[in-house]
Amino acid sequence: MYSQSAQQPSVPPARRRRGARTIVAFVAAAVVALSLFPASPAQAFEPAEELNPAHKIGELTLKLKEGATGSTRLPFETATTEVGCPAGFRDRGVTYWDFGIGKGGERELITVSNRKVPGGGLDGKPLAMKPFWLHSRDLTGTYESRFGPDRKVMVIVTCEVYPYDPTNFRYFSALFHFSKDGVITILPPESAKLAPTTTAVTVSGVGPDYATITATVAPAAATGTVQFTSNGANVGGPLPITGGTVTTNIPDLTPGTEYTLGAKYSGDTKHEPSEGTIRATTTAPPVTPVTEATQLTVIVPTQTTTAASGLTLTVVPKTTTLTGPTTREQGALWKATGTLGNVTVNDDRRATDKKPWTLTGTSTPFASGQQQIPILSFGWTPTKVSGAGTPGKAIPPGSSNADGRARVLATGEGTTTPNVTTTVNADLALEVAAGIPAGNYTSTLTLTLI
Repeated sequence: MYSQSAQQPSVPPARRRRGARTIVAFVAAAVVALSLFPASPAQAFEPAEELNPAHKIGELTLKLKEGATGSTRLPFETATTEVGCPAGFRDRGVTYWDFGIGKGGERELITVSNRKVPGGGLDGKPLAMKPFWLHSRDLTGTYESRFGPDRKVMVIVTCEVYPYDPTNFRYFSALFHFSKDGVITILPPESAKLAPTTTAVTVSGVGPDYATITATVAPAAATGTVQFTSNGANVGGPLPITGGTVTTNIPDLTPGTEYTLGAKYSGDTKHEPSEGTIRATTTAPPVTPVTEATQLTVIVPTQTTTAASGLTLTVVPKTTTLTGPTTREQGALWKATGTLGNVTVNDDRRATDKKPWTLTGTSTPFASGQQQIPILSFGWTPTKVSGAGTPGKAIPPGSSNADGRARVLATGEGTTTPNVTTTVNADLALEVAAGIPAGNYTSTLTLTLI
């Protein structure tokens, strides 16, 4: 693609400093016209001030001569590409050294070619440029005084179409650096720089033994896979992301346990890897209430001044009888009392969350056939026999709390210690209003432990 002419146009140094940015006229007769020659500013246009990345064809791969320094003439052995100039841009090729790194300013035109020679790229085949096509002088002597030492340089090779237009061309490019001590370093292409990413993890659902999590990778153009983790261990294999997200279920978790769930994005050819985590706690298993029923029995005597009376309650594991005076005066309130008996709570949950427990009781109205004693007439006073629990509050007969709602017999704090027992009892009281017929009245007291 590039070679020397038999006779080069004479261009004053001051006019060559800006490369093709300064257009110099010269007499055509003074030049032996060849199709390949080192260029002067009069022989090629200046590309636009800033290169358009959309017009870049691909990377130009430079190969440095072994031992070459800034003082070496022809420091590069070859410059190659993976493809050639695209169709429609094969009329001419120009090589520049750009000291403004694609932004214009200091750009040196090196060679021009309009002939489809092997390796030149104008035949549509990949470029394989020879040393003198890239430059025939040393870097230190030619450029250090003009641009200073320790400089980054972009090599630009254009593919152009006739008539030549500084805004309508395609190009390859490569980067190298020469330091003040003469060391030449070929730099990785700009396209090799990976864009940073972030990976955010969110939980969209959680149960006793699973969690549903989503990894969102930004920017959304990132491709590749995500490896999900649970407490640092991989869960399944990597999953591909679509539109920047991927969702999965984390199975086989322990109920009521906190986990660190994570997502590791693999990265791709354009994006860096990243990862994120989130903490989530599985739900506790449902609690099934434990219930026991006990039947209460009471015998209400006939309303006479001399008749005997008795009150019986049945409490599991035995029957409890409420008793009162053996006589019942006409028109007077009659009272019966008794004790529930010992009720023991054994707490063997060994729960790490130390969830408290509650023992409640609900009773039905006292009934004898079609006759009933209202539930408001029944009351109790819980007492603690032994253990760490706390007895419930007293509910006397006739109070607003004696309306049939669940009454607290005892409460207790949760513990991790096995077989912690609490024993409670209750003094029972029943007030029978005047007008309630005599009879054998019974009620069912249901104890619920939860």
